[in-house]
Amino acid sequence: MSTTPIRSLTLLVLLAGCPSAPTTDTPTDAAHTDTDTDTGTTDTGVTEVLPAAPTSLTAVAGDGAITLTWDAVGGAASYTVFWGTDAAVDETSATLPSTTSTTTVHTGLTSGTTYSYRVAAENGAGQGPLSAQVDATPTTSSGIRLIAAGAHSSFLVDADGDLYAWGRNDIGQLGLGNFSATYVPTQVLGISDVVAVSSGGWHTMAITADGALYGWGQNDTGQVGLGNTSGVWRPTRIGLREDWVSVAAGRLHTVAATSDGGVWVWGYNASGHLGLPQPGGYVEQPEYLRTGVITGTDPGMVWAGDATSFFKPDTNGKEYLPVASWGKSGAGQLGRDDGGNIDLANTPTPIASSAKYLAMSTRAMHTLALREDHTMVAWGVGAEGQLGTGGTSNAFGPVPVQFEGRVVAVAAGTFHSLALGDDGKVLAWGSNGYGQLGDGTNDSSLIRVQVQDLDSVEMIAAGESFGLALKRDGTLWGWGSGTYGQLGTGSPVDSNVPVQVDWHP
Repeated sequence: MSTTPIRSLTLLVLLAGCPSAPTTDTPTDAAHTDTDTDTGTTDTGVTEVLPAAPTSLTAVAGDGAITLTWDAVGGAASYTVFWGTDAAVDETSATLPSTTSTTTVHTGLTSGTTYSYRVAAENGAGQGPLSAQVDATPTTSSGIRLIAAGAHSSFLVDADGDLYAWGRNDIGQLGLGNFSATYVPTQVLGISDVVAVSSGGWHTMAITADGALYGWGQNDTGQVGLGNTSGVWRPTRIGLREDWVSVAAGRLHTVAATSDGGVWVWGYNASGHLGLPQPGGYVEQPEYLRTGVITGTDPGMVWAGDATSFFKPDTNGKEYLPVASWGKSGAGQLGRDDGGNIDLANTPTPIASSAKYLAMSTRAMHTLALREDHTMVAWGVGAEGQLGTGGTSNAFGPVPVQFEGRVVAVAAGTFHSLALGDDGKVLAWGSNGYGQLGDGTNDSSLIRVQVQDLDSVEMIAAGESFGLALKRDGTLWGWGSGTYGQLGTGSPVDSNVPVQVDWHP
C-alpha cells in the first residue's frame, strides 16, 4: 500500500538539524590580520573559495505559499533562491531576496501552479553552483491536509491534524474502538497532529508531528508492531521512538523508516518481504533491517504491497540513490528485471533502473513510479491492464506508461491504477468491475480513460477497487466500490462516477 510522503515532518527534522547561519567575528589578535588603512579592508591571508552547492533542498507546499529548507554550506555567507513555473530553473531565473538563513518562505503564490526551485550559496569569492531542483504546488485552505485509502476503508487528515475514517471496520481497521462500518467520515480519537497515514489489508499505521508511530486493526501476524498478536481497535503507540518519517502498511506486514536512515520491518514474512536473512514466520515488533543496500545513513520513504517492500533513500528525491526492493518476485513485483526466475528475494536489492524517482505507489502486485522528469513507469502483474502499457503482460522491470503532459501523482489499486496530471485531471486504467475507473461505465480498459467530472484535483488515493480525489476547492470525491461505505456518501453503494464525500469541516 502507498504511503503519503510526510514533508511537513521532514521539514521539522531538517530544521532541527540545520546549523545556524555563519557569523562574522571581529578579529582580536592583531598578529593574524593586516589592515589596509586606506581602504579599511582586512587581509586574513586566507583566499576564499566558492561555496559548494547546497544539498537536501526541500519544498513544502501550503496555502498559497511554499516553505523551502536546505542544509547549511560551509563557508557560505548568504543564499539565493532561484525559481520559476516551468520545468527547468537556472541562473537566469527569477530570484527571492538573498537570505543568511537555511529556510525561507515564498508567499503570494497561485494555488494549483507548480513552482520549481534551486538554491546557491554565496561568499566573498562569488556564487557557488546551484543545488538540485525541487518542485511543489501550493494548495488552497481546503480543510484537508492529506487523504489515504485502505483495501476497503478511507482516511483523511484535516487542517488541524485530526484523523477521520470511514468504510469497512470488521477488524477495527478504522480505529474507532468498535467493529461497525461507518458510511461518513468519523473522527478517530486518541491521536492528533497526524502527518502520515497508511492502511493495508486490514490494519492502519500513522505518524504524528512529534515523530511518534501509531497502529491499529488486524494484528494476527504482529503487523501492528506491539510485540503480540492481539487485535487493536484504537490508535496505539508503537514504542517510544520519536523519529519516524515514513510508514507503509502492507497486507500483513509493515515497513517504516526513521530520520537516521534506519529501515524497520515487522509482521508476516512468508515471502521474505521483511528482508530478514531467513524468510518465514512473523515478527511481532519493529526489527532493524541491516542487509543489502540499506545503508542506515540516508533517510527515505517506504512502500509496501501484498508481499513486497520498497525503500527509496534520500527524501529530497534529487540525488540518485537506488530504490531497493525485496519480497515476492515471481511475476515481476520487485521490478528487478529478473524474468520471474526468482520467486522469493528476501535481500534488499536495487530495482532495474537508474532513473531518479520522486514517488511510488503499490498495493497488491503491481507498482507505479513517478520519475524526476514527471514521467511514469510501472512493473509487476498486468493481467487486468493495470500497468497501462496497452496489454495484459506482466512487466519484470520498469516499463514506460505513456501520458500526455506531466504526471504529478500516482495511485495503485489492486487491479486498477490512477494518475494525476499537472492539468488537475485524473486518468485511470485497468479493471472496472465496480466502476473504479470513474468513467461512467463498468468496462475495464487497457488504455487510459479520464475520470468523469473531475478537474482541479490536487491529491489522489486508490483502495482495492475504488478511488479518492481531493479538489482544490476543498471538496473530496470518491468512486468505485462502496460496499462498505468507503465512498463516504452515507450509503453503502457503488458508483462508476465520482460522488462527493459527506465531509463538512
